[in-house]
Amino acid sequence: MAQRKRRAPVRFGDWEENLNFRSLKENKSKEKLWEIEDILERREQEVLVKWKDWEGPSTWVSLDGNQELQQFIERNKGNPLSCHLHRRNLDSNKIDCRNNPDDIMALRQAIFDSLGDARHTADGALGIQSRTTVKVPFSCASFNKYFRSLMDTLPTDNGNVDFYLTGEEMTSAIGENWSNRCYKTSTETFVSFKEFIHVWWGYKERKQYQHNNCKRCTWKDAEENRPQLCDPVILYVRGPSWIHVTFTRSRRNMVTGTVAKRRRQKNL
Repeated sequence: MAQRKRRAPVRFGDWEENLNFRSLKENKSKEKLWEIEDILERREQEVLVKWKDWEGPSTWVSLDGNQELQQFIERNKGNPLSCHLHRRNLDSNKIDCRNNPDDIMALRQAIFDSLGDARHTADGALGIQSRTTVKVPFSCASFNKYFRSLMDTLPTDNGNVDFYLTGEEMTSAIGENWSNRCYKTSTETFVSFKEFIHVWWGYKERKQYQHNNCKRCTWKDAEENRPQLCDPVILYVRGPSWIHVTFTRSRRNMVTGTVAKRRRQKNL
């Protein structure tokens, strides 16, 4: 049987079409990957993304099978700098604290986080209730403006201070809606106004003892001649001023009342 002849390459003008499948495969692997610049909207399992260095329209991308993008969205729900989607959600539903500086907001957030722990600190006599302290950096200028100006008994200098406030006085200092935290159910944790709130503000001395050149620690001669006392170099760790706020947390149900109240009524 006669063998079939191989066809010559197809000619197009003065050049031939010689296909190199290896080069096509390599070019395909080097295809440009577009980087997401921003996430604009979300509908169920799709997000509208804006592409970096792309002048065309934004497109919808499915989250199914895109684990990296889905993890980024979940991980940054509370981060307004991550994308337009989270920034819009946070701005449209946040508590109105626009006039509060960063120091006040940091303190309010620390109290809010602490109230979340009150659900897990059971006390048999009072239900869920405990005394706790939150600590955050707090500038001298903010303390003088929002706390020292409220208390006539505090010295006017910038020295460390230790004093007590009522719940109402604390509200005057850091604003409304700071003392309670509600959840999806009718449970609420809150700061009890029945007890005073203890506040400490100031600078704490932090000493670091460096023994690199200590004669006792670096002694290499006879052991009986080793110095009995160390002579370290004292270094001071200097940091910002801090505020410590100590208060009582409690828990209640918006429908049935506090846990302690229900227990007392049951015993009666």
